[in-house]
Amino acid sequence: MGLLTSYDLAETLPALDDLVDDGVIDRIGLSNFRPDQLDEAIDRLDHDVFAHQVECHPLLQQERLREYAVEHDHWLVAYSPIARNRVADVDVLQEIATSHDATPAQVSLAWLLSKERVAPIPKAADFGHVEENWAAREIDLTDDEIARIDALDRDERIVDFEEASWNQG
Repeated sequence: MGLLTSYDLAETLPALDDLVDDGVIDRIGLSNFRPDQLDEAIDRLDHDVFAHQVECHPLLQQERLREYAVEHDHWLVAYSPIARNRVADVDVLQEIATSHDATPAQVSLAWLLSKERVAPIPKAADFGHVEENWAAREIDLTDDEIARIDALDRDERIVDFEEASWNQG
């Protein structure tokens, strides 16, 4: 079976509604939709969107999609929340991490957790990573630190959202 290179929203979205109606799934989640695609999905779906999963981290902050999640009352699920550890090379994140006796990865997660309706999903290769990720919940970033991280946005993608095979067609 090859990669999905296109899909028909008019066919796919009602199928998601049917899955909810039939009790197969509890909620609808989408992934890698642009705001215009989210608008169409919300218009076509009978059930609310519960979550929208996209790449999101301090170097790709997805402000418009985060605002959209708040406006439409769904969760933005942030994958690649530490940008494959590229956050470790960012001076501002290193400085903030040092002041909290933390790692830049933990600061990245704490920053995401400070944002309304954002749920990061970090990768964990072993239990030590799980513990490190979990500890990010205890980091209380100041408003100034959050503003410094907010200023880092470089629109730097790990996953090419526009050119991905699922986004063609």
